[in-house]
Amino acid sequence: MTTHIPKITVQSTIHGKYTGAGLSTEVYDAIALGKINPRLFDEEKALFNSKWFDYRRMHPVEATYLFAACYSHAYAASSIKRTGKYSPGIRGSRDIFSGKSTNYQALWRARQQADRLGIPYPVFCDSGMAHAERLLWQRPPRPQHLCCDALQVGIIEGWLDAIKTSVRVPYDAWYRLDNFEGHPYQVAYQDWLCEQIKERRHQEYALATCIFMEKVLSVEVAAKHFPPEVVRRAVDLGCEM
Repeated sequence: MTTHIPKITVQSTIHGKYTGAGLSTEVYDAIALGKINPRLFDEEKALFNSKWFDYRRMHPVEATYLFAACYSHAYAASSIKRTGKYSPGIRGSRDIFSGKSTNYQALWRARQQADRLGIPYPVFCDSGMAHAERLLWQRPPRPQHLCCDALQVGIIEGWLDAIKTSVRVPYDAWYRLDNFEGHPYQVAYQDWLCEQIKERRHQEYALATCIFMEKVLSVEVAAKHFPPEVVRRAVDLGCEM
């Protein structure tokens, strides 16, 4: 039985408005089967354990729609900075999978690279555009260029800078403690978060933020990763928040 593919429109999500959001798994599967090289799709299973946590419950097709929106926004910002003129790179209301296969395959591969590195799509695209500017590229990079070695250096540096300056919390409320159900993705996020906090000079402040403000980490989990005195100071700080 052939799955009917509805008209692809712009929908609102926790990640903002973008074309291709909110469709059924059956529709996403049909798009993937009809548009994506099976060898590319076969790589997706491994990426679910490396991609940024917000995207681990998303179908790869939906994730590619989101990546395209992030790329278009980053491209437009770079274009304005360079020329003073708005140019999105991808038309916001256009279904990317209705265009040339070379274009959506390039977006798919670029999104996969972001997933391999575990970098949120806005950071990946913005950092790539910024590094291209530093390298004095005459034009903003196309999706395929974001995978080249020259830009990967700047993209990774951009992500490392981002996680040094702020606690990274997923948009997906499923990662909050009140929705915690012991899923491997949820546990993996808490472990990742603790490893990031260990790199900070004042660990108790970041712990207090995650436990009492963001509510993505429990005192019990923190106690498994940090010395008692650090956890105690975090709890004391949390009582003042």
